[in-house]
Amino acid sequence: MIRQSEVAIRHHFSPQLHQSTAPFSHFVQHGDSGCTAGIIGQDPRTGALVSDDVAEQCAAMLNNLETLLHEVGQDYPTSFAQRST
Repeated sequence: MIRQSEVAIRHHFSPQLHQSTAPFSHFVQHGDSGCTAGIIGQDPRTGALVSDDVAEQCAAMLNNLETLLHEVGQDYPTSFAQRST
């Protein structure tokens, strides 16, 4: 059995997303689990929110999440796929 202390923790800060000065990783992997942080509806170049419209912010957040997941070798979950009505 592998002890929790023996599982490597991998941090990833995306070079393609906004370069925040805040001390956090966009993605942290611990064993078979991964967590994201700081993925919001912002323009990756400027860090500004893409719009005051929440639907546009959500679309940008999903694009940013997809970028991040591809960088760390994860598939974009179909459960998060943007659907239009």
